[in-house]
Amino acid sequence: MQRSHCQCSQARDVPTDLTQSKYAATHAEAPVTYTLTTTALPRKYTFLGDLPLTALPFMWRIIEALSFPTHTADPKDGGRALVANTWHRYRLTREAFAQHPSQYTWDRHLYMVVSRYVWFNDLKKVNRRLPAE
Repeated sequence: MQRSHCQCSQARDVPTDLTQSKYAATHAEAPVTYTLTTTALPRKYTFLGDLPLTALPFMWRIIEALSFPTHTADPKDGGRALVANTWHRYRLTREAFAQHPSQYTWDRHLYMVVSRYVWFNDLKKVNRRLPAE
């Protein structure tokens, strides 16, 4: 039996995003966790038009990365991340959607073109708030 992502997230044994981030914040054994930054509705569907506004806080890091490429991350920059798709990754995303006919409706075609979340995402690290023993 095939389930949709909504059915899976509503299952009793699958925690919600809020529960997962709460778990990551309060348990030392939890992996490093980032949450997706939510944006206002008009910004969600402006294609790449929202990229300059989203990238502004990352501008110095982008310039530094272009000027001095490295394969390691600086720990001081660990609180936020900007993840952008390349054209190739965008095509892979479209192919993945096409594998699920129930997900590949006319509105999803539109979403794949205009949604910022398909093209880029800014993430925020979940801070640990371990309970005092």
